[in-house]
Amino acid sequence: MEDSTKKIILQSIGVTITTIGTFGTITNHQTASADNVQDFISRVKTGVKSASTRYNTWGSVMMAQAALESGWGKSDLATQANNYFGIKGTYNGQSVTMRTAEYDANGNIYYVDAQFRKYPSPTESMNDNGSLIRNGTSWNHAFYSGSWKENAKSYQAAANALNGKYATDPGYGSKLINIIQYNKFDKVVDNVTPAKYKVGQQIQISNTANQANNYNLRRHLNWVGTVKSTSTSNSGYTYSVDYGDGTHDDKIMEQNLKSAPAAKFKTGQKVQITFNAGYETNGYPLQNRRGSVGTIKSVKIKNHDRSNYEYYISYSDGTHNDHVAEQDISSQIINIATKYKVGQQVQINSNATNEANGYNLRNHQNWIGTIRSLEKTSASNSKFAYYIDYGDGTHNDHVLEQDLKVAPAAKFKTGQQVQITFNAGYETNGYSLQNRRGAIGTIKSVKIKNHDRSNYEYYISYSDGTHNDHVAEQDISSQIINIATKYKVGQQVQINSNATNEANGYNLRNHQNWIGTIRSLEKTSASNSKFAYYVDYGDGTHNDHVLEQDLKIAPTAKFKTGQQVKIINNAGYETNGYPLQNRRGTIGTIKSVKIKNHDRSNYEYYISYSNGTHNDHVAEQDLTYDLSNNRIIVDELTSQQNKSSTFNKNSSISSDNIDNSKSSENSSTVQTSSKSSDNNIK
Repeated sequence: MEDSTKKIILQSIGVTITTIGTFGTITNHQTASADNVQDFISRVKTGVKSASTRYNTWGSVMMAQAALESGWGKSDLATQANNYFGIKGTYNGQSVTMRTAEYDANGNIYYVDAQFRKYPSPTESMNDNGSLIRNGTSWNHAFYSGSWKENAKSYQAAANALNGKYATDPGYGSKLINIIQYNKFDKVVDNVTPAKYKVGQQIQISNTANQANNYNLRRHLNWVGTVKSTSTSNSGYTYSVDYGDGTHDDKIMEQNLKSAPAAKFKTGQKVQITFNAGYETNGYPLQNRRGSVGTIKSVKIKNHDRSNYEYYISYSDGTHNDHVAEQDISSQIINIATKYKVGQQVQINSNATNEANGYNLRNHQNWIGTIRSLEKTSASNSKFAYYIDYGDGTHNDHVLEQDLKVAPAAKFKTGQQVQITFNAGYETNGYSLQNRRGAIGTIKSVKIKNHDRSNYEYYISYSDGTHNDHVAEQDISSQIINIATKYKVGQQVQINSNATNEANGYNLRNHQNWIGTIRSLEKTSASNSKFAYYVDYGDGTHNDHVLEQDLKIAPTAKFKTGQQVKIINNAGYETNGYPLQNRRGTIGTIKSVKIKNHDRSNYEYYISYSNGTHNDHVAEQDLTYDLSNNRIIVDELTSQQNKSSTFNKNSSISSDNIDNSKSSENSSTVQTSSKSSDNNIK
């Protein structure tokens, strides 16, 4: 039984791909009947043609393999599973289990049950064979490349290329050739009209193509790609085309293809970037390369705009562009010298009116910018138009050569000591500069900034560690003026009581005796003053041009933080209008002081009381304290002492001990004994 089983299995299996060998029962000559041969051909012919066309292999070799491996389609695998090549595994989840021979490490044969692929028809089995021959093994995809049609010019060469590859039998190729020749398989499947385009060939989509696989093909008209596979249909061959950028089209009819045009330029060729080049195929700007001459280092397919190829171009300075489209390259080197270069700083002429495209240029007259790109033009008297970047996000794209001149250098240099002018207003970013007037500092950096009458701005550092980052050129002087000002920025001053007008004639009388803080100063020649001052009163009001002669140093506040004071008996209202009458005679402690010009006061006080209440805006005129000993005034202490009728007998103080004359002067002082609680004034 074992020998019988062994014979049946060996005859039915033929070869298993996993063991790379053949157990065929067919000799070098035909042993099947003519009817069996015709029946075999009828069953596999369609699949062989389709698979061999798709994978560009020899159909006669595939058909001979199928006959040899399957016993002319009579093996159990062929009849039960349409598996003509003994391929193990599953196909779409389908398989059959059969007993098969294997060899151990010593070459001894043994038998196991194994799964083999079960196909719905012979066509799928032929397709798997074609895929194997075309795609090879996992470790070498070109393992069977010797049998590919582009490498094997005849079926004989293809069959012999399988020796030692597909089967270890050294006569495997000869057996296949004998089967082909005896049964004229080459006439059956090899004498078809070959596909016009081969796998691996570069082709171009016709500009009249419509659709492929029911998918719109118009978006790829004139594109160049590589044929990845072919297949047959009722109307002829169809092709799968890969465009090299991750996109592809499948089942393109032959009439929708043509041979790809060769790249216009070649590796090693010297070319020039055109003067209207925009961007590389990856979107990288190319404007700053316009007119540059370089050498092509590599070429590859890239369908982009009107180009089918892109180029890697290297320049003499060591830089390169990696994805330049064909449309942006010229082999005709144009040596027209441009007046200005990309990267150069230029200035718009003061009489410039319009760009080459008619765009208004007047609002940028005298501005300085950097050339980012250029283009050829025939407008006016210019051969080139320039893209000017002003560094602040604004630009002009088509400035004619005649409207440009070389930019003047910055007036001041890094490291130079300069002084902020006495009429400086604001930095270019709007930050106030008045409190820096007359300040001397060192320039740390310079950059283009078109602002008012300046083309540059400066970062200036001062000796106290502070700095201004955006000072316009017009607000700096290299001539250091060491005129000493009487008052400094930040100093508190008082308007004189006889002040009349500011330097600009503005009325100053309503602010006589007011106290404020100097925020900035400026030079002036008005009256007897060399400087005029901006005085801020802290309540939102200010005078901007107060002459030096109308100022004096502000008096200090009469009362200090932490001092005890008393609300006077005729106090009316706080400076914010809050009633103060109910606080008359109340004693409290000053918590804070600030400038407040109100009635006869220049300061206001925040006063806290022992019961936790407070008044926040008490004017100076409504407070008092004892100047002799800094104790609280008790206005009626003397009269209270005179009216006292009872003292403790043991008291060490009596009414006779009171010096009435001294009491009137020091009405807040009473001497009492601390020996007894009975010694209190009643």
